[in-house]
Amino acid sequence: MEMGGFWLEKYIAEGGGAITFAQFMALALYHPEHGYYAAQIDDVGRAGDFSTSATLCPAFGEAIASWALARSHEDFPMNDFALIELGAGNGQLAESFLTAWRKNNGPAVPYIAIDVSTRLRPMLAARAEQVGFLIQDNLPAALAAANGRALIFSNELVDAFPARQLCWDDNDWREVGLCLEGGALVEEILPFTDAVDAEAPAEPRSGQCIFIHPSYHEWLRSELAHWHHGRMLTIDYGAARPAAECRAYLGQERREGSEVYKQAGQQDITCDVNFADLQRWGEQLGWQTIFRETQGDFLENWLSDAASRAKIDAVLGFLMNPFAAGGAFLALEQRR
Repeated sequence: MEMGGFWLEKYIAEGGGAITFAQFMALALYHPEHGYYAAQIDDVGRAGDFSTSATLCPAFGEAIASWALARSHEDFPMNDFALIELGAGNGQLAESFLTAWRKNNGPAVPYIAIDVSTRLRPMLAARAEQVGFLIQDNLPAALAAANGRALIFSNELVDAFPARQLCWDDNDWREVGLCLEGGALVEEILPFTDAVDAEAPAEPRSGQCIFIHPSYHEWLRSELAHWHHGRMLTIDYGAARPAAECRAYLGQERREGSEVYKQAGQQDITCDVNFADLQRWGEQLGWQTIFRETQGDFLENWLSDAASRAKIDAVLGFLMNPFAAGGAFLALEQRR
């Protein structure tokens, strides 16, 4: 059985013979003993199972620093705020951000990095000591240290929240679950009775599946309850419509379909994000939407000489290309 061992069997048995896709994703990524982020991930970037824009190109962090510096002048003229990075990984974004921030005379305010991976924490701690930033275990603690005043940003955070997979079947939405069959995980259609706030296609076709992130919605409402003033920048895979893409990464190899269910706990799993949901959820909390744009447009707007630099930097060109990463990722700014 290619499930990373037999440890999932008991959870499936306890679930009545089936678990939802969201439960599978939560276990595969965050189980304290067998989950990918707790037991398997070694690094992020070329030496790891997957790369991010921040690990591919320091100009990405430079652009976010430019955004943060401009917003700090607008919102915090007394410099009474903190910079908070969510999902900081191995600290590469923190390093490129702070290099640009200090070069451009950004104020000496706390930079607080947060990441849930115990495997990445030693690398993050080493970089924190070398570069000079703080680490907190969770967002409420970071916000408490900042008195609720912060510029918050993340890159590829939301797509790792456990997503629920829904499928249109018999003129109704059903939930996709997983059961064991012949020693392998196979999909099983389950009833979907919960009321969740997430967008769905107006005219779904038979068999159409989507991924929604109510777990992130709950996280927003609980973890940001003590955020009083500032901006939040979210950059991730996705579009402004219901998401239909899910994939896993193992040794830089992209895996899709049934391959996502194999080797649970040994590979990363991510699902595309519906930015229309993120925007609406923030507005329900009283936040103002400032912009929602492609990653390419974000880099064009916030990175100095972006177009000319992209012509001589192939990686930056890839991150800005609307037919590559520049269009596959969106950036959302919200203000509280």
